[in-house]
Amino acid sequence: MVANVLNGPDGAVNTAWQSVIGQAHASGKKVLGYVDTGYFGQADHRLTRLGSGNPADWLMQIEADVNTWYKLYGGAIDGIFFDDGQNVCGPNNQYAAWSQELSDYVKRNHPGALTVLNPGTVVPQCFDGAADVLLTYEGDASTYINNYPPLGWTPQKSQLWHIVYGASADQIQTIVNDANQRGAGYMEITDGVLPNPYNKVPAYWTQELNTVSGGSPNITPATPWAPGGGAPATPSGVSVTSSDYTSATLSWSPDPGASRYLINVNNQYSLEVPDPMTSATVGGLQPGQTYTFTVSAIDPGGYVSPPASAGSVTTTSLPDSSMRPHDSFADGSGGDFTATNISYTATIYEPYGFRHVFISTTPNNNSGWYTSLSTVCPTCGVFQANYMIENQTLYKYAGTGNDWTWTPVANTVPTINGYTWTWNCNPSWFDGATTQHVVFEGDGYYPSAITPIKTLTQH
Repeated sequence: MVANVLNGPDGAVNTAWQSVIGQAHASGKKVLGYVDTGYFGQADHRLTRLGSGNPADWLMQIEADVNTWYKLYGGAIDGIFFDDGQNVCGPNNQYAAWSQELSDYVKRNHPGALTVLNPGTVVPQCFDGAADVLLTYEGDASTYINNYPPLGWTPQKSQLWHIVYGASADQIQTIVNDANQRGAGYMEITDGVLPNPYNKVPAYWTQELNTVSGGSPNITPATPWAPGGGAPATPSGVSVTSSDYTSATLSWSPDPGASRYLINVNNQYSLEVPDPMTSATVGGLQPGQTYTFTVSAIDPGGYVSPPASAGSVTTTSLPDSSMRPHDSFADGSGGDFTATNISYTATIYEPYGFRHVFISTTPNNNSGWYTSLSTVCPTCGVFQANYMIENQTLYKYAGTGNDWTWTPVANTVPTINGYTWTWNCNPSWFDGATTQHVVFEGDGYYPSAITPIKTLTQH
């Protein structure tokens, strides 16, 4: 089972999820925590929650999310599901190597963990061993039965997982037979369809269980360290080069004997990046708090050098003394409406898993999504959203007013200038409707006090 609280673990225990995860684990199921790898920032304009596309910063966030799953839900987590995996080897096979190093990071810190990498499509042989399980098909039933893209090589170190959605009950046996012939050790079959095939239990769940034979996961240990080696030299030139409200960036000089670098935060947890990376940003810090950092070198044999201190740094306090729970943005504003462009702008001091721009175009006609904003904006009352930007996608509401049902309209990758985020939209995306009201909202990962929400009314 894959647990996904909020595109990952979120920043605090969710008691409902805690109950479900605990029950599933206690019943003998393997529960995997969902972690987004973001293609290491090398595809699809993917940015970390801090707004970075740097591979080192993606590795920092990925490892932090792994640590958070185990910190929040402990022994009920049996492994990690790495989503949005790369499907190309990368220069000098580095994408495949990073994937394997992440799997090893999980297994060395949590022996017995099961790891899954989800590119969702075929991958080259360089990925064999990058995880216990490679998810190499995630698509519809018709394509799986009639036009399946073959893997082209036989895995020796990893098993295969195929997800088939939009499948009817009378297709189950055919799909299972095909999967057996194609070497899939794991199957998921559902009658759910895009844009979200995973929001319901299949109508034929019992039939599926009776058709797919059960088994036990094949869990491998971490990749053995290379023979030989010894304690490498302590890194030099270690320093904190910058910091802000929730992060600090460290840098150090290259160490000829290092294969990896170990970053320790407040002697509480450690993160790793591979050589030749010599700079990385540590996120997940709290505003106005003091942190100490050290950096050690790890050689190919797994030997760790004595740590070099980067000193301490105090993160910046938030710019407003007002206190309120998380789940809204600071200094929301929106303006600049022209015949060819609509731009929505918000100043965001803390990173979130989801940044939302809720847009009302036709208020009070029962065609939008309704939510009460009383906890974050006492004067706002009930807000109706006809459109929503979620991170980098504009959606149009397609539900009945209470359900969360949205249809994608267009991509709008935000431009980021410091802490100012701007989303530019073509007026045609709104079918001629005009913006009446805008609310900016953030969700997940940083439940600290922030400044009150601001809204814009535009007529």
